[in-house]
Amino acid sequence: MRLFVRLLAAYNMLVALAVTVKSVFDVPQPDWELLSWLMAPAVVISLAAAYWFKRRFDADGRSADDVLRFLDVNVHFYAAAILFVGYGFQWSAYLNDLAWGRSGLSNTGSLWIYVDTLVIMVAAVMGVRMWKAAGKV
Repeated sequence: MRLFVRLLAAYNMLVALAVTVKSVFDVPQPDWELLSWLMAPAVVISLAAAYWFKRRFDADGRSADDVLRFLDVNVHFYAAAILFVGYGFQWSAYLNDLAWGRSGLSNTGSLWIYVDTLVIMVAAVMGVRMWKAAGKV
């Protein structure tokens, strides 16, 4: 199980790194279409990991005592949830454009920058957390 969690964590961190390099340096390869396909599992993994960390914290019973930890867990969970909704909206608009024979750049294309930024932050943080949690188990 530890190896599987570490593989998922490494995948998340690599996707975050690839999106960062593509966003900052605008390298020609990989293309954004390929990165969009690679981001989909990272978004789902991040949401599942954030939910697991939130459930584990809530089951601890000390959630009212540790405000900083409460904010830490909940901010990451809701950021992952917002990322999931935003990515799903953008991805469905993109697939809809392709299905109707358009270029794939609908009027919602400008929202990708926000999704990409959230993927970088959320996938990297959840990847590091998953890596550390796999080492403790």
